[in-house]
Amino acid sequence: MPTGYTGRTHGQIVAIMIHCVQEVPALYHSVREAADRLRVHPRTLRRMIRDGRLDAVKVGKEWRITDQAMDRLLGPGAGGPTEPLFMTTQEFLRLPETNLPVQLIQGWVVRDPAPFVPHQILVGRLYLLLHRGITEPGHGVVLLAPTDVALSHDTVLQPDLLAVARERSSIIRQRVEGPPDLVVEVEAESTRERDLTAKRMLYAKYGVKEFWFVAGTRHLVFQLSEPVDDDYRSRAVREKPANFTSAAFPDLCVSLGELFGE
Repeated sequence: MPTGYTGRTHGQIVAIMIHCVQEVPALYHSVREAADRLRVHPRTLRRMIRDGRLDAVKVGKEWRITDQAMDRLLGPGAGGPTEPLFMTTQEFLRLPETNLPVQLIQGWVVRDPAPFVPHQILVGRLYLLLHRGITEPGHGVVLLAPTDVALSHDTVLQPDLLAVARERSSIIRQRVEGPPDLVVEVEAESTRERDLTAKRMLYAKYGVKEFWFVAGTRHLVFQLSEPVDDDYRSRAVREKPANFTSAAFPDLCVSLGELFGE
């Protein structure tokens, strides 16, 4: 032990350590200060410390967290965690606003890279088709990602596109609070498996009436409807150049020739 500490009581040493920590606030932070910076609940950080997922130093009865430990949880420029964090919907919705895809899937924060240009071109075409068939006739509202869809206490998803019927438009607030009538996911290599498994089942479980998975490279649309438990009873594969009608919006007819290019 350094000179000057020999012979001191445990309580005195703890008091000195606390004083030293308080003198370098840029390096050490209390749990509450770190939680404010990371936009999560203090309980989340205490759970991470207990589970060994966040480095911290205990000074007396209080945990102190270094800048370096927080930096390992902060994304580049977004101010949010890059490692998967476990949190509730309430905690998740306090994260800083970002234009990058970030979702809460059964309690786990999942971040994805920005999609490639072909994906975005197809999303743009779909939006125009849905806007023309749903929004313009006054049947509902069509929204693009990233739009938070809060489905439960631990699940907030961001479909590529979604539509909410006019009579249910009250669920659209700062975010969509409840299941949309239609969700659309456009195929991307990094998210394909999740879209077709975990997210498909969650959409069905929480009552999304219709789910489309658009496979752009194969010019196919998988159309699922009639949710039962955690899956869809009705399934169909729509191929170019066919037209098909939405189950949730019966007046909406989609031309796959127009969507994928004649």
